[in-house]
Amino acid sequence: MLPDIKRCERCYKPISWVDRADWYSHIRIKYCDECRPIVEREKTAARLKRFRERQKEAAKIRDQKLKDLELENLVLREKLKAMWGDENHDTDNNGSGNV
Repeated sequence: MLPDIKRCERCYKPISWVDRADWYSHIRIKYCDECRPIVEREKTAARLKRFRERQKEAAKIRDQKLKDLELENLVLREKLKAMWGDENHDTDNNGSGNV
């Protein structure tokens, strides 16, 4: 029977033999010492790319909501001006209204 040899998932070099290692360390190892830092950098780059995409999407949604609220605010101001009349609105701006 051949010994159970675990190979690097990236370069296929042998990295662990079941007879020479603890079973849990044997099943945990995925990459050789040369490939491990490369794979970690690739995973980090992919994770940061997904994070930045989520941030950009959230910023787009936030900006769109802000524009919608600004438009709604403008419409409500115009409605209030129409309801109150321009003379009432002007006296409040001059500071003659109650505080």
